[in-house]
Amino acid sequence: MTRTNFNLVRFAHRFVTNVERDYMRLGVTHGVKGSYRFVPSSTSMLNTVLYVIKKQKICKRNKIIDAGCGISPVLLLLHLLGYKQLYGYDICPTYINYLKECLDYSYKDEKIKLQDIVTANYSGFKLIYTFNPLCGAWGDRNDTATKFYNQVLNTMDIGSYFMECSGQLRGVYEEKKYKSRFRVYTTFDAMVIKRIK
Repeated sequence: MTRTNFNLVRFAHRFVTNVERDYMRLGVTHGVKGSYRFVPSSTSMLNTVLYVIKKQKICKRNKIIDAGCGISPVLLLLHLLGYKQLYGYDICPTYINYLKECLDYSYKDEKIKLQDIVTANYSGFKLIYTFNPLCGAWGDRNDTATKFYNQVLNTMDIGSYFMECSGQLRGVYEEKKYKSRFRVYTTFDAMVIKRIK
């Protein structure tokens, strides 16, 4: 990792961590004070995202989405590195509006939007990233998580990657119907799946 990337990773993480503290203090996290769990607790996850992007040769013209983005440190970091095809879906208007303010005008409309990630279509994206996307958002988390992961795996394109960092994907991927269609890569603290057919 270059010195510039290292500094940007630290900046993006520090920026979002400060916002996270403000949100917890204000109690705007789905109405539960102190429950914001959508930001990695260290910079290692941001480094892992950069590692996957470099290793899998995902270029700046490819579309990247953060499903359940919140105030996404990943999108902020990639924006600072010059990526322009960045998308984010979340069900919380507070997070979406804040993230739009942090990014430039080209993200104001369709790229960062209110969208239920369980019913979204993930075709057209080269990298689909998620970090603990359903934490605190729905009552029956396991059923909703299974629906979300099935939706991603069924709608993503051949040759695209799904990077998941909460450990919930493995159970869905283990189903027989997915084994022959995907290749698994493991990284430091994430599971990355490539659709091969």
